Amino acid sequence: MNKFKLLDIILTIVGIYFLLMSNMLGGIVFFIIGLLHLYQAATEERTSSNHKLNLWVGMFLVIVTFSGFAAESYITQSLQKSYEHNESST
Repeated sequence: MNKFKLLDIILTIVGIYFLLMSNMLGGIVFFIIGLLHLYQAATEERTSSNHKLNLWVGMFLVIVTFSGFAAESYITQSLQKSYEHNESST
């Protein structure tokens, strides 16, 4: 078995475990999986059948997890400002 496939399977299992535990590390693990797929796409020949699959899966995972973290931090920041405003007005 290819070492990247084994690492991909292990990271997927760890990522699902962290997501079920409601931990932020699950998103980080899936971001790493996306980077791993992008690395595989960059090192493979363009004529390879797995090149496009690795490229699209990697791009999807990286974009979705990065957007999720950005949205989460924006929501957390606005909630924190709202709580601070409510505390100062009381």
